[in-house]
Amino acid sequence: MSLQIRSPQDFKEIPIHQGKTITEAAKYDLRRYGKDIAAYLEWQRFLFQPAFKNLKDHIEGPVDPDRPREVLVLSQNWCTFERIANAVLKLPEDMRRDLKQWTLRLLDMVGQYWVDYHFVLEKDTWDYEWSKSHFLLACDPRRQNGMHDRLTGWFRTLRVDEDASHRTFLADRDERYWQIFRAGVARHRSPEGRKVLAQFREIPEWNARFLLMERCFDADIGTFPPMRDPVTIGGAAARRTLRKWHNVSDNERAQSLTVNIFHIIDDVCTTLEMEDSCAEQAISVFAELLETSPAPDATANRPTRRVRNGGTPRRK
Repeated sequence: MSLQIRSPQDFKEIPIHQGKTITEAAKYDLRRYGKDIAAYLEWQRFLFQPAFKNLKDHIEGPVDPDRPREVLVLSQNWCTFERIANAVLKLPEDMRRDLKQWTLRLLDMVGQYWVDYHFVLEKDTWDYEWSKSHFLLACDPRRQNGMHDRLTGWFRTLRVDEDASHRTFLADRDERYWQIFRAGVARHRSPEGRKVLAQFREIPEWNARFLLMERCFDADIGTFPPMRDPVTIGGAAARRTLRKWHNVSDNERAQSLTVNIFHIIDDVCTTLEMEDSCAEQAISVFAELLETSPAPDATANRPTRRVRNGGTPRRK
């Protein structure tokens, strides 16, 4: 796969190859369909179709700990390409449907890649002591104050009312989920606990994992394909939450937090049928990114309405 991050401007133009010219296929498309369609088709041929095939080969083989950057670069480039194709390029409806199918296919393959990556390189980093940490923390009185301080500090940093969030959560949800949440935040804030993302975040494009998989939350994607590992679920949920985090009231922020906590834990424990420790891992990633990441561009990676008659695209 190519390891070059492409800019939005790149995808507005027909790619130039080593001979400093466009291919014969692109010349034909340009004459017959015009620049926008020619650019769309050539980027598919030149970059994405080979990259998708390479990704498929990755999935079918053993996990290589040195290869995630290729998947991240592909994810970043596809997010940019999809946004430009929807917002800028004037494409017929059949090509827009084709683009959607490519997105679904990529989400499915990348989702599977991160599942494999998780079970080989991330799940084992979860210390045995923490496999049922919410029970340990709840039952061990020596840890109660330390856990409370960590949880309170996290809420204070995010400017969220802890008591209000707890009341809102317990109004119609299970106390067990709240305890899993408490343990996940304590894990994130624990000085003796290893950060799940510490090594992964050393890769420059690490955030593309969550940038792409965040698309699973969008209405045009629906419930397919699901995210299938705790780290991706927690990271994508944090990224989506951050989009509006700094532009809402304290009450709305607390409500958003409780909804996301519930869905993260429920996705892991109920949908994926994983153990509680995996939900704690998802929450620890969510808590880490919510506390340490800047708010993402509110318009990045969002589905857009098509351009009509060369007008300005309108964003949903």
